Amino acid sequence: MNNVRFFFFLIWMSMAYAMPARTTGPRAPIPADSIVFKSGYVSVNGIRLFYQEAGEGDPILFLHGGFGTSEGQFAAQFEHFFQTHRLITFDTRGHRRSEFDEKAFSYELFAADTYQFLEALGIDRVSIIGFSDGGITGAILAGQHPEMVKHLVVIGANSVADTTAFFPADIAWVQNMNIQEMAEQIGSDWPEYPADKRVEFVKGMQKLWLEEPNLSEADLNRISCPVLIVAGDSDSIKMEHQVYLYRHIPGSRLLILPNTGHDAHISRAGIVNPLIQELMEGS
Repeated sequence: MNNVRFFFFLIWMSMAYAMPARTTGPRAPIPADSIVFKSGYVSVNGIRLFYQEAGEGDPILFLHGGFGTSEGQFAAQFEHFFQTHRLITFDTRGHRRSEFDEKAFSYELFAADTYQFLEALGIDRVSIIGFSDGGITGAILAGQHPEMVKHLVVIGANSVADTTAFFPADIAWVQNMNIQEMAEQIGSDWPEYPADKRVEFVKGMQKLWLEEPNLSEADLNRISCPVLIVAGDSDSIKMEHQVYLYRHIPGSRLLILPNTGHDAHISRAGIVNPLIQELMEGS
């Protein structure tokens, strides 16, 4: 079997393995904008993180992507899981309502923030759904604190920042990022964001994306919880890299969706949500 056929065989097998089990019956979803979240701040590593939570049951922590927030990136998952789980999310350090300080952004720091956040809320075991940067953070936390992470869903994430994961044009876009334009976009999207912090924030994120992550095979091998890797075939992250993650995270499942970009959990929520549910119900 040649490499191309083997590659798509892996994708087909992982999709077949992850087909959802029959449940007792469909539940009508709750519209995300009608879910009432309580909110507040938690102090971690010298800063305050803004967080929200709603619902009851086993906790799910949602970790959003760079330059985003969970309410903008996980609405479809909130609707699907609100009736059965406790939904928890926070703005990553420096994002929207969360503070940042002089520490350089790093995924290790984001993971340390997440660990302290969960400890502050008294949560000793949690399922994590992480998108993009949030998926990287979740993978680091799962490897460093296996006792804490019950399930891990990684959507559109990467373990390295070089051309084995990204196409050269996408790396060039980050290198040539228009800092002022991005800072102005932050002000438009998050008008409450301090004007004197916007450029510093964008520069910090650009540096992070150019230099990290740098997860080794050994780092991936340490992840021991059930894992679902989700990606689109038209993502900026190469499909071959998603297969690499699948091969090096023990017992993981891989779903690559056709004609789909970076936000597979948004554009293909009807496929992705039942597979996340199956992962969580199966172990």
